[in-house]
Amino acid sequence: MSTEDKPSTSKEPMKMPENAAPVVSASDAAARQGDQIEVLAKEAEELRKKLDQERQKLNDIPIQQAAERLDPLPNLGIKQRRILKGHAGKVLCMDWSLDKRHIVSSSQDGKVIVWDGFTTNKEHALTMPTTWVMACAYSPSSQLIACGGLDNKCSVFPLSFEDDILQKKRSVATHTSYMSCCMFLRSDNLLLTGSGDSTCAIWDVESGQMIQNFHGHTGDVFAIDVPKCDTGNVFISAGADKHSLVWDIRTGQCVQSFEGHEADINTVRFHPNGDAFATGSDDATCRLFDLRADRQVCVYEKESILFPVNGVDFSDVFCSPATVTIASAYGIHLNACAIRFFMDMKIASAVYELAPMELLYALPVGIVLLGSGHDPRFSVFATVIAFYYSFVCVLCPCESKSCKNETV
Repeated sequence: MSTEDKPSTSKEPMKMPENAAPVVSASDAAARQGDQIEVLAKEAEELRKKLDQERQKLNDIPIQQAAERLDPLPNLGIKQRRILKGHAGKVLCMDWSLDKRHIVSSSQDGKVIVWDGFTTNKEHALTMPTTWVMACAYSPSSQLIACGGLDNKCSVFPLSFEDDILQKKRSVATHTSYMSCCMFLRSDNLLLTGSGDSTCAIWDVESGQMIQNFHGHTGDVFAIDVPKCDTGNVFISAGADKHSLVWDIRTGQCVQSFEGHEADINTVRFHPNGDAFATGSDDATCRLFDLRADRQVCVYEKESILFPVNGVDFSDVFCSPATVTIASAYGIHLNACAIRFFMDMKIASAVYELAPMELLYALPVGIVLLGSGHDPRFSVFATVIAFYYSFVCVLCPCESKSCKNETV
């Protein structure tokens, strides 16, 4: 074979296409991506500062000064009326029925009990498949209860004296971590849940199907609440990430985010008018946030309180929408019995002290408080205590004996 016929062994350099992108090493790509993230982080911080500046422009007067024209709270007379005994472990959750008489409670002992708040009788007692039943709720019709906890599920039971309600159990919601809170959404067919998997979800009770999922928290969700008044399709959630998030139920998107606490948020509750909400945290403070101002408006704390706040609720007492003093009667004090104190919203100071309790729920008409907890000094565990205001018309200006806000 001649040399002309032999294949050439010399390697000619490959010609790159004219429009080809230059080859970038993995280290260069990572560095470039890191620079982009840093630029975006700085931009986000600048936007946050501008937002804080705009909020500060509206923060022209503290809530204490704005409320100086309101009358001070009268002396609160509170008496213990009922003690509901039956749980063998710490009471973790409870809820009032809208009939203003019945109570459902769940406990660390794995029991769910439905009580008659007047007679203290147990009407139903359920044993769940797991201990630490962390959440329970009454349906608007008072015909159903929902409960769940470390089993990662939310079960719904129809209340009936004729049938075995355990046989009628429906497993509605399933999370990938424990279920920390639940409540019905203005009907017996929609259930809202919060979980340790950092999500909230809305479920169809009949089919058990998820309708909407809500992602946004970076830690466990500990508490949820829905406005009592129909102010829109929103709910609020709070948890271990120290943030309170307001969600649009229709879109599944977070529409407002509030921060300020220095530790986990254990409880959240909407103001009765739906324009504000209160939170309680492991940092031993309660805080009031206004949705319209998009910021925190007040902090409720006391130097002697060093323990977490596990429950907050608002009073909800009124007789006539036309009453001039309705603002002060409607939301003038924050019942923070989780830290054992009633807090006056306008002066941010304690006005009444109760025995230590870890949960607090106010009756829908506001005349009865419900608390639970334990007293280690006397080893009295798992009691549910109902406190009734001792006067007939709580903060009501009409002083009428026919007022609906009469004590039981």
